[in-house]
Amino acid sequence: KTCVDSDDGMDNQLKGSVTRCENGNCVTEEDKCIDDPYYDLEEYYCDRFELESTKYGCPNGCQNGKCIANCVENWQCGSRKSPSANLRGYEEEDGCLF
Repeated sequence: KTCVDSDDGMDNQLKGSVTRCENGNCVTEEDKCIDDPYYDLEEYYCDRFELESTKYGCPNGCQNGKCIANCVENWQCGSRKSPSANLRGYEEEDGCLF
């Protein structure tokens, strides 16, 4: 058995993937944003040689398989739960609208 995590564990600020292999059969899962009333992100990781997952509630929402980072001063946070993410004329960087 092998299990490899590209982001070295539970890191909700970095999108990663986990590949678990046993007897030549491999399964890969990628960290992903989920539609859940309490959680935004499903994070995959290795527990010894087993593929596991946990869920996170991201304060600023989830985008591209990771929690959106805290926005710096003068930036407006946007997420799938906020209509501000759809404003036209704004530049978006890692989920923050300027």
